[in-house]
Amino acid sequence: MTETLMADIGKELITVRMVSESNAVTYKLNVGIPSAGNAKLPYLKLNDTDLQPQASLTPSAGLNIRGFAVPTAIAESKYFTLTTSEGSVNDGFIEYMDSSQHKLMILYSGKGLKSSPRVDAWFASKGSVNWPGSVCFARFNYTYIALYSPSSKKILAEVYH
Repeated sequence: MTETLMADIGKELITVRMVSESNAVTYKLNVGIPSAGNAKLPYLKLNDTDLQPQASLTPSAGLNIRGFAVPTAIAESKYFTLTTSEGSVNDGFIEYMDSSQHKLMILYSGKGLKSSPRVDAWFASKGSVNWPGSVCFARFNYTYIALYSPSSKKILAEVYH
């Protein structure tokens, strides 16, 4: 089975979906997070069914995380207001991600997402190639979405705008 990550990057919304050869996918995950300043509602769907009400997905400031213990339900929701300097919130994010037992995690940006060199290094160590990094976050607003596997300690897919 060959899988391809498809991402629609629009002016107002980033949409990520998985497609596969001969409809061989068991789970189809759709994630839509509005770009900064956009009034559209975010969504998180599994097999075209909402996993959470759209209003509860509205990004908090910083980096938002949804963890799945089983494929069909969100087990935990967290957010981290990351900073540009090393500190307890950034350390807490790294420790949380490194100790998570979830099967899959979705990370997505909220307003004012920042980063630090240590957070940048964590993303790089997990195979991220699209994390904008502390230098870019200090100058611009980005919308970022990633799928992370705690068991393999890898970013599986990611996109930013």
